[in-house]
Amino acid sequence: MKKVYLSLIALCYINSAMYAQSSCDSALSITAGTYTCDSITGAPPISICTSGATVTAAQWYVYTPTENFLVTVNSNLPGNSGDSEVSIFTGSCGNLACHAGNDDAGGGSYMAASTFYVTAGTTYYIAFDNRWNSNGFNFE
Repeated sequence: MKKVYLSLIALCYINSAMYAQSSCDSALSITAGTYTCDSITGAPPISICTSGATVTAAQWYVYTPTENFLVTVNSNLPGNSGDSEVSIFTGSCGNLACHAGNDDAGGGSYMAASTFYVTAGTTYYIAFDNRWNSNGFNFE
């Protein structure tokens, strides 16, 4: 019985991990650091903050600072290749407003880098979308 119980717990954990950050409501909470964005397969935002293009999937993260300062969300890191796009929203999942975003970091890179001011206690939703591809990458 113990073996079946542990297997059931493991199965539930794997199932919830597969769907983490697949929507605004299940966005993974992040702080300063480096993260891996696996292939982009989650629910897309209603709109993106870099253009009027339509996307079909996104990976979601949420960040709530404790102080006012300048933040950079950057996927233009060594070892990354491909093309990423990021939108940063404020508001609530049912009523998102664009705050910042970036499609190409520049300098020949198609990865994203967006620098923006944040306010302590305000929740920022970060969505990497699949406008150009759904490949995974690292970001900080």
